Amino acid sequence: MTGNPSKRYMLYLDNDPKDSFSPDKSWTILSKARGLFDTKEIIIRDLRIANKFLEFDISMSEQIDINDIIESMKNISSFKEIVKVEEHLDYDKEGLIKKAIILFNEEKYWWAHEKLENVWKKSFGDEKILLNGIILIAAAFVHFQKDENDVCLSILNRAFNKLRNFEGKYYGIDIDRINDIVNNDILSKKKIFLFRI
Repeated sequence: MTGNPSKRYMLYLDNDPKDSFSPDKSWTILSKARGLFDTKEIIIRDLRIANKFLEFDISMSEQIDINDIIESMKNISSFKEIVKVEEHLDYDKEGLIKKAIILFNEEKYWWAHEKLENVWKKSFGDEKILLNGIILIAAAFVHFQKDENDVCLSILNRAFNKLRNFEGKYYGIDIDRINDIVNNDILSKKKIFLFRI
């Protein structure tokens, strides 16, 4: 490709219960998806597998029609949705946090991380540390969706170290509950499971 890809999308395919794609299949499915395209004009950066969808991170040149990619990707599973990745310059702290909570609870951890990072960039002191801990949990679950469990546990440990000095609620996020789940249910047992915030 001449230059960098100029368009970036998150493409979602259904995680059909009959197929039941799990994170341990992520590299196999990612390789299959990359094999669908024989051009350097399309880059499939990553795949994250959630309970209800497959999330492909795709970059492409301006000349590529996203509909052609969607059609090819239907060889893997049925199409769910496409979202263009764009930088948003507007800043609404409460709105970003509320949206991040929704995205986190939908298992769209990459997006939740992005929204919270926009708030983190404008935060200071304890709030910045608290936000960093929540962002790390989203980042950990991104790695879980890619079957990188050791990385997930390591990042969850870092998140707990940031969050353990905080308590109460932050914009409706129950920090006490998160600390309990991460430390007592996940890290101590080394058994990863997803939870809602």
